[in-house]
Amino acid sequence: MPHFHPAVEHVTVLNGTFSMGIGEKWDDKALHEMGVGSFMVMKTGVRHFAMTKNGADVQLHGMGPWGITYVNPNDDPAKQVSTSR
Repeated sequence: MPHFHPAVEHVTVLNGTFSMGIGEKWDDKALHEMGVGSFMVMKTGVRHFAMTKNGADVQLHGMGPWGITYVNPNDDPAKQVSTSR
């Protein structure tokens, strides 16, 4: 889901196809496919989203401090409440 980071994020596709888009809302039309060897830099604070249809290995790196802030706080899996027991 759309999110951003407090530092620059470097993304390298090692295997498969990975798609990324820029924006505050998910938009399939904004996704750009990245194949093996593709590299992208997301500047600090840029709202973006990503997905893969058939799996991909990606390398993410940057300089800390690191974090992830979801544009919509309800999308944050760390804040999801489990109702199962």
